[in-house]
Amino acid sequence: MLPSTTRVPVSITDLYGGFARATGLLILESDALILEFQVKDEIFGVVKGKPKSFKIPLLALDSVAYSQNIFVAKIELRVKRLRDLEGIPNAEKGEIKLRIGRKDRKRAKEFVSSANYQLSEIRLDEMGNV
Repeated sequence: MLPSTTRVPVSITDLYGGFARATGLLILESDALILEFQVKDEIFGVVKGKPKSFKIPLLALDSVAYSQNIFVAKIELRVKRLRDLEGIPNAEKGEIKLRIGRKDRKRAKEFVSSANYQLSEIRLDEMGNV
């Protein structure tokens, strides 16, 4: 079984002019981040789209960061090329902001730390192979 820090519940808000929200998981694998989500409407909360899954290679990432203020916590993913976030709703300028629920903030901080550690390891391996 994978440790709880390898996955964190996330949401993407303000889809379709605020009428929908995507909820799902951000999963850390050995060489990639997997974003799985399902879109549902914000008015009735019953209409759901099919689950979608996107794989973002760790080497495609420019940065993985956690930020929070009093009201909102987020994991921010920045990629080197726009096409690495193609198809993910609300991805703009090579970045996506994933909201974190209050109860998952600690897990999100640990997730980002683990992701950055793995990314550093991969980059060091790449430098050693050059």
